[in-house]
Amino acid sequence: MAAIDTEKKISSCPPHYPTACCELFHASTASYVTAALQLFLLVLLGLTYYILEQKGFLVNPEAFRPVVASMGTLYGIGAIVAVIGVATERRSLVNAHVTIVTSLMVFTDLIAVSVILIMAIGNRVEFTNSIPSHFCNEQKFYAVFGPFWMYMGAFCLHITVAINMCCMQPYNSFINFIEVSVTFFRFHEPRNKTELL
Repeated sequence: MAAIDTEKKISSCPPHYPTACCELFHASTASYVTAALQLFLLVLLGLTYYILEQKGFLVNPEAFRPVVASMGTLYGIGAIVAVIGVATERRSLVNAHVTIVTSLMVFTDLIAVSVILIMAIGNRVEFTNSIPSHFCNEQKFYAVFGPFWMYMGAFCLHITVAINMCCMQPYNSFINFIEVSVTFFRFHEPRNKTELL
């Protein structure tokens, strides 16, 4: 916390005020706000999944639950680790969260691209035509979203990834801030105790 307190008092350096979502906050405060937003997003997505499962939109919820639970747990633990990393000024903890979220974003975007490919190939191939019915109730999704319900699902997945990409900027700004602060303190620390006198 020493580096953060010192930097907030003496600097208004633009690189330490992330531009993605939190321009008004220092990188440390923006990281806390981002972690809170990510935990809110996690709760929102969890509730959405729960409603879809309860309303019968998912044909085989037993197949979805372990995947959703493990991704949600990783995401939540990562946000908590990032908060601890910001509070203790540990770059490695914030880097761990950035790595976890980036991996989850790649996985989510792969699912979105797969859904689009399945929709694009459609009924030309028997296998791709039968895939959606193994996971979801097509009639219910069609009734709510219309004929392009698969594209809507892929779009929602991609928007989730885009939101998380915005969340990465404050963390990256904080990592940059810690690197600059460590370099600054190393350069300006006294060479020996006689310089203190």
